[in-house]
Amino acid sequence: MDASPDFAGHYFSVDILARLASSIFMTWQLQEAKNRFSEVVDRALSDGPQTITRHGRATVVIVAAGQYARETRREKLSTVLRECPVKGWTISRDKDPGRTIGFQ
Repeated sequence: MDASPDFAGHYFSVDILARLASSIFMTWQLQEAKNRFSEVVDRALSDGPQTITRHGRATVVIVAAGQYARETRREKLSTVLRECPVKGWTISRDKDPGRTIGFQ
């Protein structure tokens, strides 16, 4: 499985994204995408993700920057816990430092 890191260091499968995008949006052969790159970008902005294939295999998905930011947004764990919908649940920390361990 091909996996590529994004700018934040997260890994995702290019094949999975490409299969999803190609089932919904337009697929371009690499040479055609190179020749019509402006149109590919315009369609990514207006119609959604555009899949580019090389040798018949999905290789890259071009996605609008706004959509990419929404899809990869990660919240801090502390924010998620603070906004937990469970009623009456609070976060507390035990002030006990634990036991002392002697090193030799």
